[in-house]
Amino acid sequence: MSYLHFRAVKRYSLNREFEGFISPIIVSETLFNFIKANIVKDYGIKPREVVSFLKAKPKIISKINITNIATNDPDFESVNWLKVWKP
Repeated sequence: MSYLHFRAVKRYSLNREFEGFISPIIVSETLFNFIKANIVKDYGIKPREVVSFLKAKPKIISKINITNIATNDPDFESVNWLKVWKP
């Protein structure tokens, strides 16, 4: 599994640097929540309705430039321009 690398500088008297790693799962969940928040704001739906809303209106996915999706949900396989990856 690959990890994203980050570097930060501690802003105290010693100015030490430290390195760490963030799992891609955390990054993808954060990105999904950001996209979900924008869809809620733009379309006035409830957060729990986002996935159902996207299934009913898959064209919205293309408006946010998503061409790949990782899901076990077979409903997205019917969208011909969307590459579905099975986790």
